[in-house]
Amino acid sequence: MKKGLKSTANNKQIIDLPPIPSKTESIFSKSNLKKPGIQAYLQYQIRKIIYGWVEQDQYPEKTAQKAIAIMQLLNSQLNQVNRIAIDGVPGSGKSSLSLILSSMMGLDVVCLDHQQNIDQPIEVKDNTIYEHYRLLRTQHLDLFDALIYIDEPIEISKAKILERKKGAYLIDIINYELLKKIGEKAFYSANGDVLSIPDSFIKIKLKPDHGFNDLEKINKELIQMNLHRPGLNKEQQLFLCVTGKRKKGFTAYINSKAYKQDMFETLKTALFS
Repeated sequence: MKKGLKSTANNKQIIDLPPIPSKTESIFSKSNLKKPGIQAYLQYQIRKIIYGWVEQDQYPEKTAQKAIAIMQLLNSQLNQVNRIAIDGVPGSGKSSLSLILSSMMGLDVVCLDHQQNIDQPIEVKDNTIYEHYRLLRTQHLDLFDALIYIDEPIEISKAKILERKKGAYLIDIINYELLKKIGEKAFYSANGDVLSIPDSFIKIKLKPDHGFNDLEKINKELIQMNLHRPGLNKEQQLFLCVTGKRKKGFTAYINSKAYKQDMFETLKTALFS
């Protein structure tokens, strides 16, 4: 019998749940435990502990079709494309797309979640796909040959992340609307024509000969709005353009209406360390 299971008198197996770590108890009060994202995330953690968990693509055939279309588009370009950035809100399918696309194109793939500080410049290597939900707003875009933005409606992404359970707590603590608005601004601020993949929410920009030059465009907009401030990083500048306030980092997207202020640092420590 698998660890964590026990038999009842009716010969049914039930799960003997492990205790919740004390730092998790400090985060998930009784009211928070009722939130759908938190419930789904805890189910994922319990299954991972008891059974082990291998994340699988929820829609492998559709993802493969999108990857084929992207690969054909990129291969049709005169310039070699081997440094690719993929962005989109959590649940939009970045990881699944990057894995299939990397296999088809013979490229490495780097998922930046929990691996390094995305607020700092990352080292971008040839023949590599990078993916993260804050990638385009924090990195120098001219390091990449192509930008892929999954412009999926947030309600679809939320439903998908609830279904997969892993990372589902994000829908309860992150302001998805704000996260998407800043992501859209980062993508569309880059120079280059927008190329769309049919029957999908995928948008692509290829680096023009003179570069994406997104910072130049953002700075001009801020000057026109009389909001230009020296010394700000790109995410702060994007926030100024969209909201009129200069913010940055993961905590800038925390839904303040969902949790008390004193829980933010505990969440960050417990779930992102």
